Amino acid sequence: MIQAVISRMANNSFMLKGWAVTLVAGVFALSAKDANQMYFLIAYIPIVLFWFLDSYYLQLERKFRVLYNKVRKRERIPELPTEIIKVSCMERAAFGLKKLT
Repeated sequence: MIQAVISRMANNSFMLKGWAVTLVAGVFALSAKDANQMYFLIAYIPIVLFWFLDSYYLQLERKFRVLYNKVRKRERIPELPTEIIKVSCMERAAFGLKKLT
């Protein structure tokens, strides 16, 4: 069951990247057609939003991987899954840092 959640998180992250590429390519195509530089600047908004969403899903996936490893090793599991990683790893996920606390 935990593996299914991890797979779903990875799939959501992959789908977000696909949507981001499609949306940004569409906005760039509109900016080239109309020669309006405002479209070029607007393209950065979905990039940042999709980056945030991808970081969120990556953070959750990492937390569930830690939970999976604890279950696999038959270690004590906290009552709340949010206690597995004490410090939020959203920044680590956003910037690609691998170390978990």
